[in-house]
Amino acid sequence: MNSLRATIAMLCLFLFLAGCATQDELRHVSRNVDMNIRAVQDSLADLEQSMRDDMTQVRKNQANLSADLITLREVTTYAKL
Repeated sequence: MNSLRATIAMLCLFLFLAGCATQDELRHVSRNVDMNIRAVQDSLADLEQSMRDDMTQVRKNQANLSADLITLREVTTYAKL
C-alpha cells in the first residue's frame, strides 16, 4: 500500500515538473506580451489623436453652423420688416 502511494506521489511529481515552463519559455512569452502591449498602446494613442482631431473639426463645424443660423435669423428678421 505504501509503495502504491509512493509510486503515485512520484508520478504526480514527475507530471508536475514535466509540465512546468522553463525560464527561456517564460522570457519568450513575456517578450511577446510586452510587444503586444506596446502595439496596443501605440494603436490607442493613434486612435486618441484621431478622435481629438475629429472633435476639433466637429466643434469648428458646430461654430460655423451656429454663425450661419444667426445670420439666417437676422436675414429673415430684416426681411419681415
